[in-house]
Amino acid sequence: MKTKFLVLVCLLMTFSIFGIRIAFLMTSEASEVSILGDFTDFKPEKMDNYNDLWRYMTDLEPGDHLYKFIVDGERRLDFKNAAITVHEGEPFNVRTVPAQSDPQKGDGRFGKVYFGPSRPFMNPVEKGEIYLTIGFDEDDVEDVALQSNAAEVHKEMYTDKSVRYFRFHVKTPATTLKYRFLIKDGKALLYGYNGGKDFFEFDFDHPLIPYLNIPDWARGNIVYQIFPDRFLNGDSENDRDNKPDWYGNHTQQSLMNGFYGGDLQGVIYSTDYLNVYHIDTLYLNPIFQATSTHKYNTTDYLRIDSDFGNEEVLENLITVLHDTDKKLILDAVFNHTGTRFFAMQENLNKQKRSRYLDWYYIKEFPIKQSSDSYKTWQGYASLPKLNTDNPEVRGYIARVLGKWFAKGVDGWRLDTADQYPMRFLSGFLFPGITGIDNESVLVGEYWENASDYFNKTCMNSVMNYLFRDAVITYVKGGSSKAFIQEIRDYLNDYPPQIVDGIWNMLGSHDTPRIFTLLNEEVATMKLAAVLHMTFKGSPLIYYGDEIGMTGEGDPFCRKPFPWEKMEQMNMAIASLYRELGALRNANPALKKGTIKFIYNRAGVLGYERVYEDESVLVFLNSRSKTMDVDFQFEDRYVELLSGREFDCLEAIAGKHFQVFVKHH
Repeated sequence: MKTKFLVLVCLLMTFSIFGIRIAFLMTSEASEVSILGDFTDFKPEKMDNYNDLWRYMTDLEPGDHLYKFIVDGERRLDFKNAAITVHEGEPFNVRTVPAQSDPQKGDGRFGKVYFGPSRPFMNPVEKGEIYLTIGFDEDDVEDVALQSNAAEVHKEMYTDKSVRYFRFHVKTPATTLKYRFLIKDGKALLYGYNGGKDFFEFDFDHPLIPYLNIPDWARGNIVYQIFPDRFLNGDSENDRDNKPDWYGNHTQQSLMNGFYGGDLQGVIYSTDYLNVYHIDTLYLNPIFQATSTHKYNTTDYLRIDSDFGNEEVLENLITVLHDTDKKLILDAVFNHTGTRFFAMQENLNKQKRSRYLDWYYIKEFPIKQSSDSYKTWQGYASLPKLNTDNPEVRGYIARVLGKWFAKGVDGWRLDTADQYPMRFLSGFLFPGITGIDNESVLVGEYWENASDYFNKTCMNSVMNYLFRDAVITYVKGGSSKAFIQEIRDYLNDYPPQIVDGIWNMLGSHDTPRIFTLLNEEVATMKLAAVLHMTFKGSPLIYYGDEIGMTGEGDPFCRKPFPWEKMEQMNMAIASLYRELGALRNANPALKKGTIKFIYNRAGVLGYERVYEDESVLVFLNSRSKTMDVDFQFEDRYVELLSGREFDCLEAIAGKHFQVFVKHH
C-alpha cells in the first residue's frame, strides 16, 4: 500500500506524576502502524488511527529517547527528524524531552503547549481557509504570531479555563499551507514541526480534518418554527371529523390528541405575515405520514401526511418561499419510526421470518408492541429505535433525503441528535446531506454544549439551548458577568465559521412558552426579544412567541395560533419583534458581524456588533432600578426606537434596553 510520508510529530507537553506527556503522530495510508523505542522496551505497540492519522501518546521523563515506526510490518525511520543514532546496530530517531518547570512571562521559554491535529486547533473551513489555534498557560507567554505563506491572517485571543488561546484565521492561495508559531516571551522563540523550527504543513487537497462550513444564506438569518397542525388551517378539505375548536377551551387531551386542521396551505397563506417579521427561513415540525398530531412516529417518510396536504402543496410552498428568497428546513426523524412503518409492521406480523429484524434492535420474541421487545426512544413503545448502522437502513434514509432535496428542500433539523452514534452522523448523514447539496444545513437538536459534534464533523448548526438558558437567567434579574461567561463558554468552543448559523432560541415545541416562563412580564420579555434578535447567531422564533403566546410545557406550548383573537396577542411584543426584524434585515452587522462585550456591571450588559463600516450597540439592564452607565461612544449613533442621535449613554432605566445604530 502506498504510504504518504508526510509525517507530523507534534510535541504535546503536560505535567503528570509519571513524566511529560508526549504525542507521536504520523500520517500513512496503512492498515497498521506501530511504534517501538526505549519507552516500549523496543517492543512494537500499535498506534491509534484517526482517518489515516496515527497517534501514540505516552509519558516520558526528561532526556533523550529512541523511537521508530513500523508501517505494515516494515521498519521505518521518521525521516523528518534529523536526530538519528544507532542502537545495537539499528538506526533510531532521537526525541529529546526537555526538563520542565513552571514558566513565567518574559523568562525566555514556554511550558505546556495546547496544539494538535483536532478541530479545536486545526479547523479547516474550505480549501485555502483554516483557523489555527494554539494555547499556553495563562501566565506563560507574552504574545504569539504566525509565520506562514498565507495571504491573509487575522488574530484574536481569548482565555478559557486558565489557558490563553491565540486563534489565527488564515487564507492562502497555496494548496499546502506552511506555518509555524513565533512566540514572544522576553525573546523570540519558534514552535513548529516536532516542537522545533521547521514549518508545519497542511495539505488542503488531503485535509487531516474534514472541512466544516455553512452556506452564506444561513448566516444570521431569522428562522421561524411552525408546528403545522396548530399554525393556520388553509384547506378545510383535509380536516378530520370532530376536530377541536381552534379557539375553544384547550385541554391536555385535545392538545395531545386533537387534529386542529393546520396544514401546508395555511403556511402558504401566511407568507405575508412572515414578511412583516422579515423571516428568512421556515422550519417545519414533521410533515411526513404519521398517526399522531406531532408526527414524530413516522409511518412513511416518502409521503406527505394527508392532514397537511400532498406533494403538490409542498412544491407550491417551496416555490412561494424560494420566489421571496426564503428557505425551507424539514424535520429529520431517523432515530426512530412509528410502529406502523413498513419494516416494523413486518417484524410484528412475521416475527422471526421478517426481513427487517436488523432494521431495529430486537430484544426478545415474540415481538410485541412493548419496550421489552425492542429498543425505543425514551421507553415509548410507539417509537422503536432504528439501527442506523444497517446499510439497508442507510440506503432508505439516502432515498428519503434524495427525494425531498429534489423537491427543493434547503436543509434538515435533526431530531434527538444525541441518540445517534457519531459514526452515523460524521460518516454517513452529514457528508451525505452536504454531498447531495453543499448549500444545505444540518441543524442538530442537542440541549448541551455541542462542541464534540462539531469537532467530529457531525453537523454544521445546532439548536442553541445554551443561549436560551443564559437569556432566561439574565433577563429575570441576573448579572451581566454570569451571562457573558455562559455565552463565552460556547462561543469559544464552537468553530467560529459556523457560529453565525447557530439557531438561538427562546422556546420550541418541547419547552414552556418563553412569555409564560417570564411570568408574562412585558418588560422582561422585551429584554429577551432584544437579545434574541441582536445577538450573534440566527434567531429561531417559535410560532407565536413574537406575539406573546402563553402556555406551560407540552402540550400547552402547542396551542393554535390565535389569528382572530386580538386580545390574545401582545402588540407591544409584536411591534418590537417587527422593528428588530427590520433592523436585522437591513444591517449586516447583526447578521454576520463580530460581537464584542463592551460593558459589564451588575445587571447592565453592553455589546457591539460590527461588520465592515456598520456598527450596532446594544445595552440592557436586567435589574429593576435605573443604573448609571456613563459610556462614551466613539462615533455618533441613532437610537432605534426614539430616532434620536447619541454620542454617549449616561444611564439606563430598570428593565430597559437601548439599541444604537451607527450614524453615517
